[in-house]
Amino acid sequence: MGYTKRLFLCFALSASCLGGCSPYTALRGNLIESDAVDGIQIGSTSKYQVIQRLGSPTNTDPFNPNRWYFIGEKTESFSFLSPEVLEKKVLQITFGPDDMVQSIQWGDGGHDFSIKPKSRKTKTLGKDPSLLQQLLGNFGKFSRQQKDK
Repeated sequence: MGYTKRLFLCFALSASCLGGCSPYTALRGNLIESDAVDGIQIGSTSKYQVIQRLGSPTNTDPFNPNRWYFIGEKTESFSFLSPEVLEKKVLQITFGPDDMVQSIQWGDGGHDFSIKPKSRKTKTLGKDPSLLQQLLGNFGKFSRQQKDK
């Protein structure tokens, strides 16, 4: 192989490896900007107008269907690393019995919590096969069915 072909192959391989390290930005949910909320007035904006202005809510309160949540998150990750949260906003809009906006509250998502799993194991019935048993477990277990003559 010629020198230029080797150089081109090395360059192409390096570029493809470095391309996997480029950052990836993801937007999840509905990241509401504050200027979109400025047009919503307490006592005079209806549910329909909120949907027109902000879109459908990300979540509604299961115990109070007149409380809507708009949750959005912007993350960035590099190749195989865990994503880093760049921005997170939580907007809560509560409606009164007349379906008009009663309150607007902003949050930063700081009320989130993570669940830490326990290290204990739950005992179950059954076998705990080894790797070799898993690989060779079905070998010879199934045979061709003989036709009755």
